[in-house]
Formats: sequence, C-alpha cells, structure tokens
Amino acid sequence: MIILVGISNGISSIPDGAIAKGASISEIVTNRVIVGDFVHGSLTLIWIGLGTIFGGILLSNWFKGSITILSDILRLVVLGLIFIPAIQFTSVLTEKTNPFNLISSLFIGLAITLVATTFLFQYFRNKKGGEHLKH
Repeated sequence: MIILVGISNGISSIPDGAIAKGASISEIVTNRVIVGDFVHGSLTLIWIGLGTIFGGILLSNWFKGSITILSDILRLVVLGLIFIPAIQFTSVLTEKTNPFNLISSLFIGLAITLVATTFLFQYFRNKKGGEHLKH
C-alpha cells in the first residue's frame, strides 16, 4: 500500500505543463525532467515500503532462527545506502548537477556494504560455529 501511494505521489509531483498533449509514451519516459520529478516525488515512500517489506522478512526469519537473517540485514543495509545516490540521481536528471557526486557516493556505499558484509559474516561464523555458513 505504501508503494502504491509512493507511485501516485510521484505522478502528482510531475508539473502540469511538463507533458505535452499528444506525446507518445516513449517521449514521456525519455524526458529527463518528467522522470526526475516522478522519481523524486515517489522515492521516499517507495523506499519506506521496501524497507517495511525487508524488515518484516528479517523479523520473520529472526523469530524462526534462520541463518538467512544475514542476507536480510544486508538487504536493509544496501537499501539504506542506495537511497542517497538515488536522490542525487534525480538532481542530476532535473538540475544538471555534477555527476561525480553520484559516483563518489556509490563507491562509498559499496565500501560500507563490503565492510558490513565482512563483519556480519564473521559474527555469524563465530556465533553459529561456521558449519551453517559453508552451505
């Protein structure tokens, strides 16, 4: 439901004069201002919806005692780290800002993801004895 509200919020954030009458779907989808305004308007609620889904999966697997909580935690970490580059991508589309900021934040997010993966893997390997993580 949250994701659907995010999509409708993205549609309503497109300015009235941005879509010309008689424009084809390919012209609408390739217009960077329209796509940037849509993504900027819908991104926060879509991210909240995805975070709610991933958090529910994490809690479900945690209550079951499943080892897949490692991948569930990493999903939430990656979702959180991709949010800032996605917002910067919309500003690159609509405001023509410097794309190097986007690339640097992607690399920072990748480095943090690798560090988090290493720590989580070591934690679960030491906690569970290591046999469960080999398969």
